Amino acid sequence: AIRQLTLRFEEAQRRNDERFAELAEAIRQLTLRFEEAQRRNDNQFADIRGKLLEIEYRNKVGAIFGGRLRKPRVVDAGDVWDILRNRLDEAEIRRVVDADLIVRGGLLPAQGEGELWLVVEVSSVIDRNDVARAAERAALLRKADLLVVPVVAGQRLTQGAVTLAGEFGVAVARNGGLDGWDKALTKAGGPYSTSE
Repeated sequence: AIRQLTLRFEEAQRRNDERFAELAEAIRQLTLRFEEAQRRNDNQFADIRGKLLEIEYRNKVGAIFGGRLRKPRVVDAGDVWDILRNRLDEAEIRRVVDADLIVRGGLLPAQGEGELWLVVEVSSVIDRNDVARAAERAALLRKADLLVVPVVAGQRLTQGAVTLAGEFGVAVARNGGLDGWDKALTKAGGPYSTSE
C-alpha cells in the first residue's frame, strides 16, 4: 500500500512538474510576446513623435530659420523635382526629396548675396544616421550647383551625432537654437556668418 501510494505520489509529482514546466513555458512565451508588442509600441510612438516634430519644424520654419535666412520657406517635393531634373539623375533626386524638410531662403546681408538651401533631417533623438543622411543629401544638392547647408533637428542627440555633425559640417537645430551654423555655412562653400 505504501509502495502504491509512493508510486501515485511520484506520478502526481511528475504530472505537476510537467504542468509547471508547461506553465513556465507559457509565461515565457507571453513575456516574449509582451516584450515584442512593447517594442512595436515604442517604435510606433517614436515614429509618431518624429512625425509630429517634422510637422512642428515645417510649421515654424520662419521662426526656427528666420534668424539665419531671409524669408525661409519650405520647398515642395514637386518643385525640387522641377529644379533638379536636368542637374541630377532620378535616383539622386529621389534621395534628395526623401529629406524630411527642404528649405530655401535668401542669405542675410552679412552673409553675402544669393540663395541658400537647407536640407533638414528631423528626429526626436538625432543619431549618426540622421547626420549622415543630411550630409549626403546636401552633397547631392551641391552637385546640382546649389549653396546648401545640411541640418539635423530634434530634441536630443547622441554623442556619435555630435561628433559626426562636427566632422561633416552639419548644423544642429534643437531647443530653439541652431548650433554649428557658421561651420556648416563655411563648409558648404558659402560666405562666413558672424552669428553663431
